[in-house]
Amino acid sequence: MAIHTNTSAVYLCTNQELQVEAREEGFDFIFGTDVANNELSFLFESKFEPYQEYSRTDIKGIDLVLKLGDSFIRALEVKLTVIPDNTTANDRESDWGTELVIRPASTSYAALGIFDSIKPFRARLKEILEPTCSTIQHWDNTVEMLSKREEIIGCLNKIFTELKDYQKPFLLHPIWKTLGKSPIIDKGNAYDIFGVSGISG
Repeated sequence: MAIHTNTSAVYLCTNQELQVEAREEGFDFIFGTDVANNELSFLFESKFEPYQEYSRTDIKGIDLVLKLGDSFIRALEVKLTVIPDNTTANDRESDWGTELVIRPASTSYAALGIFDSIKPFRARLKEILEPTCSTIQHWDNTVEMLSKREEIIGCLNKIFTELKDYQKPFLLHPIWKTLGKSPIIDKGNAYDIFGVSGISG
């Protein structure tokens, strides 16, 4: 096992109807390997080299890269969050929420990961995307992009529905419970929950 405990993660993915489903998965699945931790390399803020071939510019680093020897296994974003925060500390526990900050690198790596997963289906991707995307003159023009918004969303929904079985873990979201408004972790009653979001593709 990648982690030698019974720890599992709540894995969020989409189903055929593009609804979010939650299920428990072990870290062998999350990490993409059943190799023991001491055989893996955990590289922080590092580049996931296999994705570089898909970009004309430097893709830079992601939070966590897993390698086995010279082989790249998985790229993961990590968002550590504590709850409740100042705005929800007096609310019912069922109403607590977590902040999720998405940085530009997260978006880039999500797109690269999607393409990496579904690249055997390039012809189908072109078939779905070309009628809409080939007519776009200026991708940085807000008015033009808004006019194509519904068509683009329709294309993406079609891709994610057809290729839903190629989703893989991307965002690792550990959640810890604090002592109310205090920044101190509630060690006696900490959640220590691992949430993981998949990326379609």
